[in-house]
Amino acid sequence: MRALPLLAAVRTGFAGHTSARWGLLTCAVLCSVSFALVLLNDTVRVLFKWLIDPVFHTTSSAATLQILAAGAIASGLLALPRGRNAEGSPTRDRSLAVILIGTLVFGHAIVLAMHVRYASAIGIPSTLHGYHWLGEQNTYSFLLHTHVGKALLAVLDPWIAALPGNYDTGLALSQRTPGAFALSVGAALLASCIAAFALLPGIATRYRDDWALIWAYFFAALNCIKTIVDGGPLTYRFLPSFLVLLLLCAARDAGHLRQLLRKFTGPCIALLAAYLALWWRVGGEDYGSAFNATLILVSALAVPVLLRWKPPRAARRHVRTVAVTALLIHAGAIYSVEAMHGTGMLLHPLPSGYRVSVLDLREPRVLVSRPVPVGTLPLDLYRYYGDDPLKPSRVFIWNENEMPQSALIAGVSYLDAGANGGRIPISSPTRVSELWRAGDGTHAILAFRADESRVPPYFSDTASALSNNNYHVHLHLAAAVLRSAGLTEFVLLPLLDRQHVERYAGRPLAANPLD
Repeated sequence: MRALPLLAAVRTGFAGHTSARWGLLTCAVLCSVSFALVLLNDTVRVLFKWLIDPVFHTTSSAATLQILAAGAIASGLLALPRGRNAEGSPTRDRSLAVILIGTLVFGHAIVLAMHVRYASAIGIPSTLHGYHWLGEQNTYSFLLHTHVGKALLAVLDPWIAALPGNYDTGLALSQRTPGAFALSVGAALLASCIAAFALLPGIATRYRDDWALIWAYFFAALNCIKTIVDGGPLTYRFLPSFLVLLLLCAARDAGHLRQLLRKFTGPCIALLAAYLALWWRVGGEDYGSAFNATLILVSALAVPVLLRWKPPRAARRHVRTVAVTALLIHAGAIYSVEAMHGTGMLLHPLPSGYRVSVLDLREPRVLVSRPVPVGTLPLDLYRYYGDDPLKPSRVFIWNENEMPQSALIAGVSYLDAGANGGRIPISSPTRVSELWRAGDGTHAILAFRADESRVPPYFSDTASALSNNNYHVHLHLAAAVLRSAGLTEFVLLPLLDRQHVERYAGRPLAANPLD
């Protein structure tokens, strides 16, 4: 019985096999159809976010669309006949590899330098999470996950706004970064994309159409390209992907790759350990999520390669089996948690005790606050009130039995020329008090206290997609309160522990608000 085209592509390789080419073309069509469905159907958006987010971080649908588009292009390229020169052109491939690695290094270097410059220019610590607001637009940035590269996307904001859902286009930061920076990021992004796709057929030829190594190249390159605008060189996705990409581009063939792996596996592990130590030192409370994300990214890159590896010695086969099993168990646990409490929770019927509140961010005030009927899907509630289920800005959904929480303590850096305070509307479900102000009046520490009869606590008893959504809606509400007091441009920095407060203030405070 003849194998299905997709199975033939996996089992026998790509070049020279008609059935394999049909399989690749089928994959390209499936990616294209999925791309359209993500744009048209919210349930599909949620399902793809659950599938893709653990290995290719996405808070909206942007990364989903990116990986589907890249998958369609890559499948189409691999399905094309490679001509008479089946061995490819080593000189051409080396040139493309140099361009790819060079533009990735250049793009990430200028993004990191710009983040440090941006934070210094507005007087905030680069190691704190900051939400830069300009009117109703905001862009998040942090040393270990910077979004300053998104300033490039600001010119596309009118078109991106037409897509379903909410997206961070970098518009709020665009006025704080030079035009030459956006052009440089754009050039690096475009050149690396062209080089990565142009090199793909050569990689397939070099590794004799080994699907696992082709996947590792594709996924590593895509992660590295994405982090130019979303994450920077210190985000957890970049270093593992870049190391894999370097090894695949440097090796002449599979045999040479094995030699490089034997030589450089130890140094690569040491680099990853040093990077995770940096996260531990700087990231603080985010360390657990960064560690899990790094491990599942390594799983996505390594498991296919390990499955294809056929070591001659029994001891090495046992090591491979243990490694694959451990990585798959970890990935399975992550996906199970995501299905129950993460993105998948949006598709679970709600039990009794839940409440929904809808905000008007222009005043701000609560428009609707009512109990949720048992069995209602969170996705349906977000859609009913016209909000994005993946990145909501004005709809709270929470369990009324959650314990009340303390205030949200946040640093606020005022970037407006003359407005740094004013009267908060009485209708606001949030009260604001000032705990500290810098001598020049440009920086303050504020306490936001919510009316928890109408909106949820700032921090939930249990982590879930809904509690994460609610936290970010609270940030939108806090920003709306500040806008109602006369502010237009400011940076909001949640201060979650004593170290955050002292880092923001630049010195220990006599009365730390988190003590």
